[in-house]
Amino acid sequence: MQITTNQLVASLRRNLPKILVVYGEETLLQIEACQQIKRIAHERGYKDQKLLYADQTFDWNELDLAISNLSLFATKQIIDIRIPTGKPGAAGAKALQKLGDSDLTDMIVLVSLSSFDRQIKNSKWFQSLDKSSLMIYAQKISKYEFPRWVAQKLSHQNQQADRETIDFIIERVEGNLLAASQEIEKLGLVLPAG
Repeated sequence: MQITTNQLVASLRRNLPKILVVYGEETLLQIEACQQIKRIAHERGYKDQKLLYADQTFDWNELDLAISNLSLFATKQIIDIRIPTGKPGAAGAKALQKLGDSDLTDMIVLVSLSSFDRQIKNSKWFQSLDKSSLMIYAQKISKYEFPRWVAQKLSHQNQQADRETIDFIIERVEGNLLAASQEIEKLGLVLPAG
């Protein structure tokens, strides 16, 4: 099933799948989606986390070991696989295709792709994950949606602003979501709630 980052929290409150894939065009939204997933998983008892950074030198046998080595006394755990290039290579592709058939008792696998393109979307391993996991797309925010996004970010820290102030923030950050988020956080530190 595919959803956007806007639909993530509501979807996870209903059901926390065993495999989640975060991908897309907007890095900040990817990071925030991964944080939300981990926070909700933690609330549901997934206390341990194992990070696998799958760069060109990564040994994909580590994923098999991580899945099969959950000890008898271990707590539920999250396996966080980060693929910075978005391309896992031949060994990684096989491991990711096999992931949907793995026994993931007391385990959640979170796969995040820092880079994403049409070639990745059409790959067999991505198609396989699409069938067996929740796919979370970090969609680029359009210039029309940007004011609403800024207003939401402000409301998350119990602040609000008029349209002129929101437009001022948008003009200063020139469409950069990460810069906008940092400016909004600064406002939260400098100004009181309200």
